[in-house]
Amino acid sequence: MNLKEAFQMQKTLSRLLEEAAAYLDDTDNIMTVTEKHLCSKVVPEQKDEEYDCSEKSYMAYNPMTVLRAWHALMEEKERLGSAITAAKAAMPLNFDTAAEENKARRRFLRTLVHMAEQRSESKLRRSMGKGYVFNKEGNQTPYRYDIEIVRTIDYDRTAVRRMQDALGKTAADTSRALDDALVSTQVDYTLQLPISADTRGEDPAARLLASIFGNNGSTLAEIIEALEAK
Repeated sequence: MNLKEAFQMQKTLSRLLEEAAAYLDDTDNIMTVTEKHLCSKVVPEQKDEEYDCSEKSYMAYNPMTVLRAWHALMEEKERLGSAITAAKAAMPLNFDTAAEENKARRRFLRTLVHMAEQRSESKLRRSMGKGYVFNKEGNQTPYRYDIEIVRTIDYDRTAVRRMQDALGKTAADTSRALDDALVSTQVDYTLQLPISADTRGEDPAARLLASIFGNNGSTLAEIIEALEAK
């Protein structure tokens, strides 16, 4: 698989690990609740009865099976992570560093766009000011006056636009290089879990969840049995 597919599978495995953990986090899924009706203590001739009052998930997996599934998924994710690391190390482009740097460029581009859009301007607020003077009789009287608010940019907007253009080109070129690397870089990795190819389409996480936890394909228990049979 290429690097892009490997990243998608990483997300898929992370979601599956969380699904397994969430299943075990639900106390109803890991405990059986039994009601024992002790009729014979009151009426010796009556038989005692037991009722299963558990409120387990509709999947009702054996908790030990889910534990083994989590372990198998974790091993798969660790192997995939090592394969991705090896693939990145062989690339001429430092993928992680380039991606992080480009993230910073994209962030600062938003700032430059904001600065390039600013304009010097002035606004007149008529009769918004108030002052006091003494008239001829010596009495203090108020008067109103206009207030002009002037906003002036404190930087070279042309220089900012040049920086915006240059940084935008660098960001675009880096994005193209990263996209090319995602597709062209091969990851030496083969799935060990019995996951069919149709579970790895555009949305591998959704398809794989359906495959393992219900709906179509193998159930979680079947996957564990397949692993244990190897």
